[in-house]
Amino acid sequence: MTTFDERERAFENKFVREQDLVFSARAIRNRRIANWAAEQAGLPPQEWFPYEAEIVRCGVADGDDAVVQRLRSVLDAAGIAVSEHQLRRRMADWLDEDTRGLYSPTKQQNAL
Repeated sequence: MTTFDERERAFENKFVREQDLVFSARAIRNRRIANWAAEQAGLPPQEWFPYEAEIVRCGVADGDDAVVQRLRSVLDAAGIAVSEHQLRRRMADWLDEDTRGLYSPTKQQNAL
């Protein structure tokens, strides 16, 4: 195998790892925002896990726009006034936090 092939494989592996981390950070963020919304809406704790799973699936299948719409529907039904901008801002902040958490050296060492 040539040096060029090795470098190409290394870049491909790096890309795959980064995509895995992005996917994981989004899933963690979606769980956090679902639990936050469930608490805000006054859902009983036994309903949090099914709601969390629904939001995570929605995020994987349909993306952030669908997540925001589902969150808004629950919050609106509960009479909680949260704008789309506020939801998106919270989602962006938590995604940044979760991404940094996954990239931290201590997290990567613990995963090994």
